[in-house]
Amino acid sequence: MTSALLRQMIWDIVSSEHIKLEAIYTSPLKRAFQTALIVRSHYPNTPLRILPELREGNFGIAEGKNLNDLDPKLVADFLNPTKQTWTCKFPGKESESKQQIFKRALLGLPKIAAAPETSVGVSTHAGIISALVCIKNDNCCVLHLRYAVSTGKIFQAE
Repeated sequence: MTSALLRQMIWDIVSSEHIKLEAIYTSPLKRAFQTALIVRSHYPNTPLRILPELREGNFGIAEGKNLNDLDPKLVADFLNPTKQTWTCKFPGKESESKQQIFKRALLGLPKIAAAPETSVGVSTHAGIISALVCIKNDNCCVLHLRYAVSTGKIFQAE
C-alpha cells in the first residue's frame, strides 16, 4: 500500500466522523508515528507529542515471527488473557506480559488527560488500543482501523 493511499484512507474516516483534533499523541515506533504524521498533515498546526508509554509491547522471541511458528498454548494464553494467564509472556529479554503492557499504557493516560486540549488523537498499536478500550468511558471514542496491506481496503473500523 502506498503512503498516499493510506493517507487518503485515514483522512476519509477521520473527516467522515467530523473529528477536530487539538493534539495528537503517538507511539515512537515507526508505523504508529507514520500514521500520526498522516493525520497531522490534515491538521498542520496541531502539536504532535510522542509518548513512549504508547509503544507496542515487547514480545521477546515472538518479535517479528509468524504466530503459527510459536507454541500454540503460549500464543493462545497471550492473545486471550484470563486472570490466570494475565502475567504470561513470551520468553526473551525484556519480554512483556499483557499486564505489564496494560500498566505501562495506563502510565501515559494521565499525561494525555493533563493536557489543555479537549479533543486529542492517539496513534498507537493494537495491544495498547485493547488496554485503552478496557477503560474508556462515555467521553472517549476509540477508532481502530484494520486494513489489508495488499489492497489498502479497510475491512474493519471500530
